[in-house]
Amino acid sequence: RLSDQLAELASVQWKWLLQFDTGRLLPLRRRIHGHGLQPEDVPGRKGMADYAQGYNVAHRNDTECSGMGYCDYETGVCECRAGFGGSACQKLLCPQGQNGNGVSQECSGQGRCMSMREAGAQVDYKSLWFGDEYGKWDADMIYGCACDEGFEGMDCSELSCPAGDDPITTGKDEVQILTCICPYSCSGTFTLGFRGQTTDAIPHDATAELLEYYLEKLSTTMSVNVSITGGNGGVCAGTGVTTMITFRELSGNLPALVNTSSLTSTTGAPYLSIYTDGLTSPFHRTNASVIGTRESAPCSNRGTCDRSTGVCRCYEGFHASNGRGQAGSKGDCGYYNGSHPGSQMTECPKATPLWASQDPAVCSGKMQSCSADFICNCTAGYSGPACEYMDCPKGKAWFDETTGLGGHRNGSSCSNRGLCSQSSGTCSCDGTYGVFEGAACHKMSCALDEDGVACGNTRGTCLTMKKLAKRTKLNGQAYPAAYDNEWDAAKIQGCHCAQPPSVTSDHGNEEDTYSGPHAFTWKPLTGYDCTKAECPKGDDILTPGQTEIQQINCTTNDGSFKLVFRNKATDAIPWDAPAQRVKQEIEKITTIGKVNVLYTNTSFNASACNKRSDTQRGWSNNTIQVEFLTELGDVPLMRAFAYTQYTGLGESINTTEYRKGTKENVECNARGICDRTQGRCTCLSGFNTSDHQGNFGQYGDCGFWNPSTQPYLVSSEGE
Repeated sequence: RLSDQLAELASVQWKWLLQFDTGRLLPLRRRIHGHGLQPEDVPGRKGMADYAQGYNVAHRNDTECSGMGYCDYETGVCECRAGFGGSACQKLLCPQGQNGNGVSQECSGQGRCMSMREAGAQVDYKSLWFGDEYGKWDADMIYGCACDEGFEGMDCSELSCPAGDDPITTGKDEVQILTCICPYSCSGTFTLGFRGQTTDAIPHDATAELLEYYLEKLSTTMSVNVSITGGNGGVCAGTGVTTMITFRELSGNLPALVNTSSLTSTTGAPYLSIYTDGLTSPFHRTNASVIGTRESAPCSNRGTCDRSTGVCRCYEGFHASNGRGQAGSKGDCGYYNGSHPGSQMTECPKATPLWASQDPAVCSGKMQSCSADFICNCTAGYSGPACEYMDCPKGKAWFDETTGLGGHRNGSSCSNRGLCSQSSGTCSCDGTYGVFEGAACHKMSCALDEDGVACGNTRGTCLTMKKLAKRTKLNGQAYPAAYDNEWDAAKIQGCHCAQPPSVTSDHGNEEDTYSGPHAFTWKPLTGYDCTKAECPKGDDILTPGQTEIQQINCTTNDGSFKLVFRNKATDAIPWDAPAQRVKQEIEKITTIGKVNVLYTNTSFNASACNKRSDTQRGWSNNTIQVEFLTELGDVPLMRAFAYTQYTGLGESINTTEYRKGTKENVECNARGICDRTQGRCTCLSGFNTSDHQGNFGQYGDCGFWNPSTQPYLVSSEGE
């Protein structure tokens, strides 16, 4: 009765039902609310770790809980593995660290957590500089920290040391040119933009001092110097004015100022322009722009940075500067007072290394050579202007900003998911969730069981995406693929789940691992940690479908042949074997359950292969037809080959598809609930375990229906 079935459904809350709609199976997750059914979709995104679908193609769409969580069908919510979040467990969470108050926060409360796509699209001129688009599969899945100014490290827990220009090298300030010609009766204003900030409206007749004022109100320009050539002291005039803008504190080759003009004139069109990178003013050819070459190096390359305090320990003769090479209070070691022996540098700096307690030594005793600018070229494994740091292992970055070379750049210390100890040269991988491992934190670890063993040891094997690709299956048949050119091929790991040899039954006894209490099939394990089990699959008996039939044609009068299905081969089958012998050999291989074998030649002594009866009559006519009773759907084509060599002319063997299989092959036949803790089906009323042919049997599925019980069918309205 329908009322009884509703009561049963309400008692278990959720049912996996499948509705057959124009030949397409639509998965529905439903929960009972009073007297009605409400659909709720299980979240699904790209798989984080999975098998390749083709050459360097992986990460399937619509993977339930992104393969990094398990769905609670009671609520329709994904329960994510530690380190992953989002509605579908599709996000690799940002690391957590302690802020200045010792409180653990995302990005230590000193940075912003964002996706690779967001990091590529944003520019803050602190930790994000390029603004290049990133759109690979992980653009919205891999998250990391973009640190606030003054902080660094994968979790923004480290303090940045003051940066400045090396006082020993010769660097130039960036100079940009603003030209303006505005005929008489000029009026209006203009604005200048720099690194995402824009000035207030600047009057057309602004003086050098006023223009400096407007530019220095921007936090991105810091200190500038302005000088004007031509006109009457203002930035615009009818004869053409050249304004030189010198950036006094910013380093390197800077982006061009962006002008927006609202100037007007009653006697002609005003013209405002910016010149950079060595170009000269069209009005005053001796006025040339200059490309900036000043460095912005931690401790100005003349001191040792302590990232736990953000304080520079300056080398002998170097002190804090004012940012212009003179004595000051920046704490950047950018001032050289000539107290070094000889008043000028004659050798590379001495330093006390972080990796040893020793007296200061030239290049910390690890010099390979000394550059013309008195910077140490260190022996392998050491770095720093005075070789005072030990290098940590490097790898492709898990999270970084996209550049013209793409994301996930190689050579990132601790793969940007660990903190480098420059005193020992070792990485401390992000321990927030235990997701990363390896000397360079370069691998995503597989999930651990309660004993701390990846993939449960005997339940599965932890493999990289590259190795998982070699174990790809297509329609149950091995289909090795190549996945080795993508950034994550040797970084992301997942569990390749196995089939265990035994399991404890409900009665506490050891038994073979069947899919159901009476089934004679293995129960495969599944899930990101191989702790779940797949349930038996079969055909929905209430939907139309047909079995697959394949044909084997062989022509010989001696020898034997073998058949291969899903990478398993039969024993040798004699050329003159009867149909029953062929059936027995096929059903002996583990990838096939039951088949029917028919010969088109129905005579009592028909042989498997066509045979020469005499020279006058030629070849007899027979075709082997194999109907798959337990392997459902469009199964892969069997492969046939001669095992002992045929003799004679015109002998051959091949297989073809005679009838395509269209039966479904879905868990619990779409007529039951899968208990993944045991891999067993709980069938709806009227359904029970079958023989895969619609009769009562031992497969532990829900493929047998008692016609005396009315099935509960779901309408497609609203779907």
